[in-house]
Amino acid sequence: MGGGGLGVLLEDDNLSPDGHVSALRLPSQSLSGTLSPGIGNLSNLQSVLLQNNAIFGPIPANMGKLQKLQALDLSNNNRLNNKSLSGPFPESLANIEGLTLVDLSYNYLSGLMPKLSSRIFKFIGNPLICGPNSQNNCSAVSPEPLSFPLDALRGKLI
Repeated sequence: MGGGGLGVLLEDDNLSPDGHVSALRLPSQSLSGTLSPGIGNLSNLQSVLLQNNAIFGPIPANMGKLQKLQALDLSNNNRLNNKSLSGPFPESLANIEGLTLVDLSYNYLSGLMPKLSSRIFKFIGNPLICGPNSQNNCSAVSPEPLSFPLDALRGKLI
């Protein structure tokens, strides 16, 4: 993350067996600053869980390059000296087919919400998206039904 030279020591559970960063799991750590555009270069990232911190500024558009990303939770990064995650929702995230969870609730994002492939997509509490004149259904979570091929369950019943 930028905005003050914040360095983060990664635990082993954030690294893949070959030593690549596969996760940023740092919820509720009082982190503050901006997300670096360099995050889009961490091509092995599968989860970014940075909720309940004090991250502000835009979500980098190049996060759409993270084709292995499955979970993105940047919820509740707001209200530190009136700073929060803000700006338009990056349309590039719609390019990630493996997303299962996106939670961007309680920030100050704006613009149109793209169609995402994630099973769970939350954006409640963003006043520029969910304001009184909004056409968005901000109180809803959009789950998609899980589907399994029949042979995936064969021989696995107890």
